[in-house]
Amino acid sequence: MNYAQIKDKVDQTVKDMAGSLGPTERDNFIQEAVKIYSKHRPREVVKDITGAGTYDYSIATNLASWIEDFSIVKSIEYPADQRDPQYVDEDDTLIYRKESDLFIRFLLDSPSASQKIRVTYTALHLLSETQCTIPLGDQDALCNMAASLCSQALASYYAQTSDSTITADSVDHRSKSQEYNSRAKDQKKLYMDHLGLKDGDVAPASVRKVVDVTYPGGADRLTHPRKNR
Repeated sequence: MNYAQIKDKVDQTVKDMAGSLGPTERDNFIQEAVKIYSKHRPREVVKDITGAGTYDYSIATNLASWIEDFSIVKSIEYPADQRDPQYVDEDDTLIYRKESDLFIRFLLDSPSASQKIRVTYTALHLLSETQCTIPLGDQDALCNMAASLCSQALASYYAQTSDSTITADSVDHRSKSQEYNSRAKDQKKLYMDHLGLKDGDVAPASVRKVVDVTYPGGADRLTHPRKNR
C-alpha cells in the first residue's frame, strides 16, 4: 500500500462518520503508529564506510538514519566484501562520545583507505507520500495500530463532551465513547496478535549476551550500551 491507501484503510477502520477527527490528527496518529511499530520491528540499514586510516568514524557523517537512544549497531563486517564475511567482535568496538559527535571506535584496528567497513544498524521506519519501509505483510497491522490510536482519541473526545446533566445527547456521547474505547482495544489486539506480542511487550532491536563491563572514562560498548541492560 502507498501512503494514500494506508490513510484510506485507517479511515475505513476507524469509521469516524461525524468527522470529529481531522486529517492532520489522523496523519499524526499514523506516524505515531510507525514509531510504535519500529520499536517492535526496527528497520535495518546497511551502510558502507570507506576506511580513513583512523579508528574513529563519525556516526552523524556516516549513519544518516541513526536515531540516538533508539538505534543500535547490529553488526560490523570488516574488511567487507570478502568471500567468507568477517565480523568485528562486539568487544572490539564501542560508541565513543566526543564534544562534537558520537563515533564508532575500533579498539584494535584502524581501517585503511583500501578497506571497506559495512555497518548494519537499526533505525525508525519511514512512511510518507514518496516512500514506505513497512513490509507489505505488516501494513495492515500498522493500519490497525493507527486506527487504535485514532479510536482512543475519539473515545476521549466523546467522554469530555458529555454533559453532566442526563440528556439524550450526553447519553449518546457516553455510548460513543464506550464504543470507540472498545474498538481501540480490538484494533490494538489485532496489531499485537499479528506481531506475536503481548500487551506491554517491546521487542529488543537485537538479542545478544551482555557482559556488564564499563570502559575507562565511562565510554559505552557499541552493540550493547548500558541503557539496554
